[in-house]
Amino acid sequence: PHRRSAADPPGEADPGGSESRDPLSVLDAFSARLPARATVTVDGDPLLAGYARQLRSRPGLVIGDTPSGAAVPYAVAAKLADPDRPVFALTSDAGMRPHGLAELVTVARRWPAWPDPRLVIVVFGTGRPGTEDVPYAGWARLLGLHGIRVDQARLIGVACHEALTTPRPT
Repeated sequence: PHRRSAADPPGEADPGGSESRDPLSVLDAFSARLPARATVTVDGDPLLAGYARQLRSRPGLVIGDTPSGAAVPYAVAAKLADPDRPVFALTSDAGMRPHGLAELVTVARRWPAWPDPRLVIVVFGTGRPGTEDVPYAGWARLLGLHGIRVDQARLIGVACHEALTTPRPT
């Protein structure tokens, strides 16, 4: 199942299994909703980086490719440097594992001082061997952040809206 970025209650599954793994549908939903002046970091996963080229650019939007595993640390650094700016990290489950979980602890400690709490981390489940189903949304909730899990493609738009309007990092 798709890991985290938004909306389903835990336990619900995508009957087809693969439609919620389509990064392009998630990127389309986020791209249409990205606020002005957003910063987007994209993990170096070849598939994800290729899809991220589909993000719609606009004035004030900063999109940066990162090495594998660096999207979340770079996003946290961008947010700490400019807490008024909404920041988004797009990473795969393999990219979240090296540093992402530890970075969530930093976010949990620092976000209450941010004027704009929008730091959204989207974790794409790849289903690759060695990328077990880590409950990233649950981990975020344990730290006092907002966590959303999507297992059904039809809920991607709702999840994106929720992630962008929740008054805490997601």
